[in-house]
Amino acid sequence: MAAIFGGGASFGIALSILYRVLRKAEASRAIPVFNTAPVFVALIAVFVLGDHRSAWEWLAILAAVLGAVVISAERGPGVLGFSLGVTFFALLVAAGFAGLAHVLTGYALERVEPMTGFWAMRMGYLVFVALNWRKETTRQMLASARKPVVVALALGAEAGILPLGHILMLRAFDTGPAALVATLVSTVPAWVFLVSTLLSTPKLKLMNEPLQTRALAVKLVAIGMVVGGIAVIALL
Repeated sequence: MAAIFGGGASFGIALSILYRVLRKAEASRAIPVFNTAPVFVALIAVFVLGDHRSAWEWLAILAAVLGAVVISAERGPGVLGFSLGVTFFALLVAAGFAGLAHVLTGYALERVEPMTGFWAMRMGYLVFVALNWRKETTRQMLASARKPVVVALALGAEAGILPLGHILMLRAFDTGPAALVATLVSTVPAWVFLVSTLLSTPKLKLMNEPLQTRALAVKLVAIGMVVGGIAVIALL
């Protein structure tokens, strides 16, 4: 059980960093970098557990990392007139903790039922949240409670969609081919890109992500590199 609690705490750290970044960054740019977590799983397997990776897997890791760099690059002083901001490195740290959570959870699920693992992970996550609770957090929550739309979206995501998705993912890993499940999970950045783009259209305007053709094209290419790289890592 220590592994599953540790996985929950690691995932709590990862989500805490991710949420802080999402306050300022575009979701369709942040999520692909966060979703490079399987790269860290592969690196942990090689350098800690002594696993061997083929040349194709190393190429897939390189493709995923390059995709994360492309989608995060900003114009500024740096190589070829581009640079990487603090958010990129913060997201890599978050992805690293998420990767550690995957390793610990995978180890624990060989010994416990998926639902037991789900609640143990949630407890580990809640312990981390409790340790980082501040007075400002309470004030912000009370202020948000006065906005019905914000409350509805937050409850729908955190109390409905996220737990349901987590349970279904654990159930899928428990019953189906792990490689296939991991490959399907790796498509998350593509879905985030699609939904965030739709919600940013003039008719909905619930989000404010750029819809210029060039920006969309760069995101598509970079997300394709990340998703493709992660899928190859999962399948090989």
